[in-house]
Amino acid sequence: MLRLLSASALVVALAVTTSACSDGLSPRDEVPLFPIPFKAAEGRLQIYDGATSTFTPLFVKGMNMGIAVPGTQPGDLAATEEDYDRWFSMLAEMGINTIRLYTLHYPRFYRRLHAWNMAHRSRPLWVFHGIWLDEENPTSNLRDMQSHYDDNIVESIDCVHGNNYVFERKGRGHGEYDTDISPWVLGWLVGREVFPGEVSTTNVLPGARASFEGRYLSIRDASEVEVWWTERLDRIATYEAERYGVLRPLSMSSWPTLDALRHPTEGSSGAGEDTQQIDLAKLDTTRYEPGYFASYHAYPYYPDFMSEDPSYVTERDAVGPNSYLGYLKALRAHYYPKPLVIAEVGVPSSWGNAHYAHSGMNHGGQDEVQQGEDDARLFRNTYDAGTGGAILFAWIDEWWKRTWIVDELAMPRERYRLWHNVTSPEQNFGLLGFETDPPDFGAFPKTTASGRVREVRLAADPEFFHVELTLATPLADAERLVVGYDTYADDRGETVLPDGTRTTQRSELALDVTLPATADLKVTDAYDQLSVWFEVQRANRRPGEYRLGTGRAYRSLATDGGPWNLVRWQNNEEHGSDDGRWEFPATFQDIGRLRVRSPGDDGNQWAVSSEPSAKVHVRVPWTLLNVTDPSERRVLDDDPATPPRETVISDGFRIAVSLGGELVETARFAWPTWEVVPRWRERRKASYPIVAAALKTIPDR
Repeated sequence: MLRLLSASALVVALAVTTSACSDGLSPRDEVPLFPIPFKAAEGRLQIYDGATSTFTPLFVKGMNMGIAVPGTQPGDLAATEEDYDRWFSMLAEMGINTIRLYTLHYPRFYRRLHAWNMAHRSRPLWVFHGIWLDEENPTSNLRDMQSHYDDNIVESIDCVHGNNYVFERKGRGHGEYDTDISPWVLGWLVGREVFPGEVSTTNVLPGARASFEGRYLSIRDASEVEVWWTERLDRIATYEAERYGVLRPLSMSSWPTLDALRHPTEGSSGAGEDTQQIDLAKLDTTRYEPGYFASYHAYPYYPDFMSEDPSYVTERDAVGPNSYLGYLKALRAHYYPKPLVIAEVGVPSSWGNAHYAHSGMNHGGQDEVQQGEDDARLFRNTYDAGTGGAILFAWIDEWWKRTWIVDELAMPRERYRLWHNVTSPEQNFGLLGFETDPPDFGAFPKTTASGRVREVRLAADPEFFHVELTLATPLADAERLVVGYDTYADDRGETVLPDGTRTTQRSELALDVTLPATADLKVTDAYDQLSVWFEVQRANRRPGEYRLGTGRAYRSLATDGGPWNLVRWQNNEEHGSDDGRWEFPATFQDIGRLRVRSPGDDGNQWAVSSEPSAKVHVRVPWTLLNVTDPSERRVLDDDPATPPRETVISDGFRIAVSLGGELVETARFAWPTWEVVPRWRERRKASYPIVAAALKTIPDR
């Protein structure tokens, strides 16, 4: 075992083996690694300077490094060496100083990071490295995961030090780890968001402990879960000290659901977001100089108490009311002098909004420009609250992700990776997006007519169903245009469009457009999915009770002159405190009020674009058309009396266009299905330069 000296007394020179010779580096570059290269103290992560024998505080401006490009699952870890090189350059360019990994990547990440940092020694990219805790079910106990997790600890530390070979396995990094990035690892930020059910299950296990005395860390007056995590952190410190002669700051991932603060507005029913806690503020690090830092995945819109707690809602920032800033200040005060790092924060550029925020920084509903402004605001909030920094979620849009609000609208889940759900918040957090080729309107025969509407062309891509109209004269303000969508089954749907036009086909949805600014997507009453997620939860998927009582069939039915409803989502239900003092109403998003593209509008959320050339381009996201998987042409066709959520394969769409008393109807368009994502390319979203500009105004040190 190596005896550790003070940081100013010893420099350990590690011979780092790397394959980076192509970058002009020797295959065995020596990188100085101090026994305590970093520490967590006085509210900040701090970096040791060997030249002056001092520690310099760092404000973390971080990025969470998810790498699931289109067509892949997270376990594929599909990023190439070229991707990493390009991304590291872009991250550094925009002012990011720290990368966070949730889990072990393939060896190519470590090779390329080493090469980047050796070439940029004065401003390297620091790393928070994770050790992933597998997810079993929401009521698992942590002890049952312990043996496997302790193996992950050893494996991950050895890999980070470039001293491991991991045999091939599915869904996790493997290969020869021969590149040492440990000189740049700010700390171990391990685990994941633990579920409240896992906490309660673990805390009542036989022999539950209230204290732990490790080699470096100890805790008293604790729960079994707090003891378990202290023991794991001590194991990390001990193994790295004994094997490699270095100690570094430690943390475990948490979230507001498990914070130690009390929130009077939060009830115990429903999600129960204030019923359990993990509080490592009581962690004794007297014998561990690098220290502990708290890390929270804390977003401005969740849980409900983030926007409702009376002690937070009086807070303001330069933009306006901001309960999130109030929460940050309270959480930081609880942990100080231990630093608080907000390890996940951000807003998505999705059409759908899964939760409203008091600050206006919602869980979706922002376009890319607003996303950038909100992300910049969040970085400033974490700085102004005196935290140790923030790690933005996320670097790229990841198509595989699920969001609770579309769980009943998009399926099967294993095919998410093949198409991009622009309505789903979790798929749209990135500063980098991915786009496919422009829609091919020539892939299907055009429909021609001799009146005002001359041509109707249809197309499909992994994001939208497209309709392109060629008119004899441009669409004028105050003119009403209606586009009906017959999405499946000739014998079901509505024959009367919202403007009163009677059609020969039956439509399930209709887009009602009046320039310059109105584009309302409407759905037949039977096929309306409003509140479907909440009905599923109430019924608890018991046969005979499934989604009953709504009056909706959740499938298309034949009607003639039935009602049309604006497409709306319910994104919260009535809730309140157990004592009845605090009560809050259900909330809804009028997601069917779509955007008409105005001149100069380069945003990503327009649905209707009317050009001076007398062309009208209409695009609607698949989920808003009740298409559950466009790659298979799968649409919703549910039986509300049975627990499964049923779908069918559509034989294509028919379109009805009503304008000025004219009606044009198309044949059914069966777009080609796909098993491989069509050709795609990476792009910087409009949010990227906005965040980059903001980061440059926030000092690193």
